[in-house]
Amino acid sequence: MHELRFFGRLQPAVVHLVSQHGTMAAVIKAVKVSLPQPTHTMATPDDLYREHEKLKTEGKYEEAVAKLEEALQQDADFVDAHLALAVLLQKIGRHEEGVQHGERACQIDPNEPFNFTALSVTYQRAWQATQDQIYIRKAEDAKAQADMLEMRR
Repeated sequence: MHELRFFGRLQPAVVHLVSQHGTMAAVIKAVKVSLPQPTHTMATPDDLYREHEKLKTEGKYEEAVAKLEEALQQDADFVDAHLALAVLLQKIGRHEEGVQHGERACQIDPNEPFNFTALSVTYQRAWQATQDQIYIRKAEDAKAQADMLEMRR
């Protein structure tokens, strides 16, 4: 009942607008044009990846990491973002996190040799930084997996 009273009060305004614009369709078009348009659309994961590349080139690694993490919030299986994070996180000393992203890329796309080659390099860099011998074995295993996948092609 309350809604009917509300719309009943709107009727004179609608009649006035139709008389000014000619048709209800013209009124709707005029209202759409007069509404404020959004000034910012949500960036896609690909947009965020491109933004990360620019920031990385400028040496703004922390900001680049944030862009990639934002991309992964939208698409948790964005392999390129995981691979890029594997590199960037190691550049800022977050080696274990970098390794986790390299491993995740291989889990998402286990048939891509490049992912395992990149993971091998990630493990090697983690070893260089930490001297943890487990990374040497993992690097060798990842490289062997990359080689095996490459031979299947």
